Order: sequence, then structure tokens, then C-alpha cells
Amino acid sequence: MTQRTSIETYTEIKNSGLLSEKRWRVYDIFYEMNRPLTGAEVSQIYKANYPSSQHSETIRNRITELKDMGLLAEFEVVDCTFTGRKVFSFITTNNLPEKLEKKETLNEKLNRILKQIEVLGKSMDNEQQKNELREIYKSVYQLKK
Repeated sequence: MTQRTSIETYTEIKNSGLLSEKRWRVYDIFYEMNRPLTGAEVSQIYKANYPSSQHSETIRNRITELKDMGLLAEFEVVDCTFTGRKVFSFITTNNLPEKLEKKETLNEKLNRILKQIEVLGKSMDNEQQKNELREIYKSVYQLKK
């Protein structure tokens, strides 16, 4: 299998600090193994290399982030050697990382919804509908606690 990531790209990513430590560790595993890997395989290698670190879900999250950043690509569907399920294997690309979009937190989502309810309420004339909207507002507000 030919590695799709050039040495120049690998070195630039490593030397520039474009990845957090955990992302770098996962990316480096893909690069060093020089073949497509599943999340479970990466988790096993990670566990062997970094025994005190958390695994599994953390690794899968880093793989998703690296894929979203353009550093990994889905390669093929394979039978997972650990679970027996059909899963994607991933391989490195020759890209530099793209910036990840910040995901809206639950609190940010709730605040946005509450603001929309407030704006809607100000435009309403029917008092019964306003009261119903206030109840919705209270219910959404309770989710913040």
C-alpha cells in the first residue's frame, strides 16, 4: 500500500503544531502504520503506545475530527477484526488540516431558541397564544438547569 501522505506534509503538520496532542497521536498512528486502519485497530495501537490514556470513544472522536479536517479519508468497508461488524477503514490524505467549525453547545442552542421565542412573542397580539408561548419558553428554560 502506498502512503498517500507525503513526508513533506507529515513534517509540516508535525513541526507547525497544527494538531492537538491527542489528534497528533492518532494521526501519527495512521502515518506510521502506512495502511488503512479501523477505529478499533487504532484504539488497540493507541492503548499499547499510551497505556495511561483513555481510549475507544476518545479515539473514534479524534478520527472523526481528523476526517473533518481533511487529514483522513474513508478507504473501504471491512469486517472489524474486534467486533465482526462492517466498518470503514481510514487512510491519511496529503492535505494540511482545515480548521474545524466550532459546534454549538447545548446551552448556546437553548439560548438561541429562547431568543427566537422572545422575538416571536413580541410580534404576537393574541394573549392566549402569548401565554402558550410563555409556557414553551419556561419549558425550554428548564432544560438549561
